[in-house]
Amino acid sequence: MSALRDAVSRADAGLLVKAAHGLRGSSAVIGASPLAALCAKVEEMGRSGLVEGALRVLAQIEEEFPRVRKALMAERKSAAPKRKTA
Repeated sequence: MSALRDAVSRADAGLLVKAAHGLRGSSAVIGASPLAALCAKVEEMGRSGLVEGALRVLAQIEEEFPRVRKALMAERKSAAPKRKTA
């Protein structure tokens, strides 16, 4: 996330592509399709050199990210082995 923010603040299309690509891949692997789609949109914007519009999509990513994190934490908690009480 910080790399995306940095890329947008610097208006660095190359860095934007790299950061969005990494987060898109990670999101896709864990099944966070909405987040992956937003990252793909930002990645394409970077490839096209349209960094200005990326701020709006970055705001959407920042809204979606906590939902994904919450779901991952819930999954982690439910997958944790149950401790036996004595």
